[in-house]
Amino acid sequence: MKIASWNIRGSNCPTKHSEVKDFLRNNRLDILALLETRVKHKQSSRIIQAKFKDWTTVCNYSKHYNGRIWVFFNPKTTDVLNKVVEAQFIPFKFHHFESNLVFFMSMVYGSNNVTDREQLWDGLQRSSTADPWIVLGDFNVVTDPTEKLSNTPPVLQEMTAFNNCLSLCHLEDIASSDRKIKKRFNFLNSWIGHPDYISTVAEAWKTDKKEELIHEEKIKIQEYSKLKAAELSILSQRAKIKHIQEADSSSKYFFARISARKHQQQVGAIKDKSGPLHLEPDQINKAFQDYYINLLGHESLVQRLDDDFLVEGATISPSESSDLDASISLKEIKDAIFSMDSNSSP
Repeated sequence: MKIASWNIRGSNCPTKHSEVKDFLRNNRLDILALLETRVKHKQSSRIIQAKFKDWTTVCNYSKHYNGRIWVFFNPKTTDVLNKVVEAQFIPFKFHHFESNLVFFMSMVYGSNNVTDREQLWDGLQRSSTADPWIVLGDFNVVTDPTEKLSNTPPVLQEMTAFNNCLSLCHLEDIASSDRKIKKRFNFLNSWIGHPDYISTVAEAWKTDKKEELIHEEKIKIQEYSKLKAAELSILSQRAKIKHIQEADSSSKYFFARISARKHQQQVGAIKDKSGPLHLEPDQINKAFQDYYINLLGHESLVQRLDDDFLVEGATISPSESSDLDASISLKEIKDAIFSMDSNSSP
């Protein structure tokens, strides 16, 4: 049995249709999920009938206008016993004829919006089963920073939510066995702290480099260490991370924490008192304004406080009154400032 998923990033072009058809035939697939098709609903029937009439097809246009998930399966080898169409995934129950295996499979195309992806995690947890279950597709989030090929660091909270979902669903991330990715060389800052770093580099340079370059390298390393310490201090303050050690420095980690803090401080959706959910920034701003105008913007009569209450009520002693009027000394100010965390605002 052969199963595959392919983020095709648009399949409106006729050449893409031929590529998919060749891919199905050449790999003798039983099941294929096409993700991010970007094909309008009215065009999908024509394409499927013209190119894939021998395959049974399930799409999710009923839940998403762009039908982001197309699932093809060979009716000669596989049968669908059950399915539930969702906006970000389609869970199936399949029967494979040759092996007589009955198994569950969820084809996923996760939203780019972190709030919407929470619905995906909830849906996968509801679909969780102790029977054989395969979950594959494009989640639009990674489980580990090393999986991300772009220079944009992943958001720590998004990775945590994904990993929590995998754990709760008792799913295991299986590494690809044949996909080869050419990785660029990365210099690790931790190498500098190794006791043999200088001697190893110096020994390698002796063959074709001058001694002056080795000395210059030592100076540059010292300069770099100072700049790295400054960077660590700035990023620690921006990320609000306390008790970080020099050896724990990681720009990707810091920027992920900074980005996570920005996401925490943003309001992506809000409901007003009438009930509808607002997603656009202008609507969110107006909902806040209307709430506080309704709360604070109306004049109201204030009842005058009874003078007898002030006379007959509890009062502070003369010494307490003197303490309230006392000037704050410079020592008290200094002690208060110096007791604060160095990364906190005074």
